[in-house]
Amino acid sequence: MRCFEIATLMIGTDDVDEQADQILELATTLRPEWILTNVMAPVDDAVRAEFARCAGVISESGARLAVEYLPWTPVRSATEALELVRSVPNARARVLPDTWHHFRGPDGWAELDALPIDDIAYIQFDDALPMTLDDLVEETCHRRAFPGEGEFALDTYCEHVRAKGFDGVVSVEILNAEYRDMDIHEFARRAFDSTRRFWPARP
Repeated sequence: MRCFEIATLMIGTDDVDEQADQILELATTLRPEWILTNVMAPVDDAVRAEFARCAGVISESGARLAVEYLPWTPVRSATEALELVRSVPNARARVLPDTWHHFRGPDGWAELDALPIDDIAYIQFDDALPMTLDDLVEETCHRRAFPGEGEFALDTYCEHVRAKGFDGVVSVEILNAEYRDMDIHEFARRAFDSTRRFWPARP
């Protein structure tokens, strides 16, 4: 097994430089390809400079930044994430789509289709139970579901992504309070089995 990603670098926070230094230390040992990155402040020249600085620090390990857009943050959509990574080309960052944030955020199929394949780092894949709260953070952290066990149109999502020619890493991210005490082997088996029907193995 290898470490594919490290989470999370929070751009636009007071301690971002300390975060970058700590992540560099971890990444130098674990050698991930990507550092999951969220943007917590409105994107302006200062945030872009911070983004570029952190990307430069972390690049010493060979890792790159993957910008995950979150519907409750200033970078809430694929379009906004793409604008950020394109505006700081030297960072060599990419966009990180997550099915939860696609279906619970402002994006539709047009926005997903407009995201170029070369700008995708990897995909986080999950389903969700029908919302019972207005708190998106609470819902995303505690009420996700294994793929196919929720209400997301995942078959359609996969059709749109495959139409781009995507053949990269699919990271299964199931955050659910009820599953946190599940046997880790059972959790891994359910995550794999539920995801495999959407992303069948290549011949």
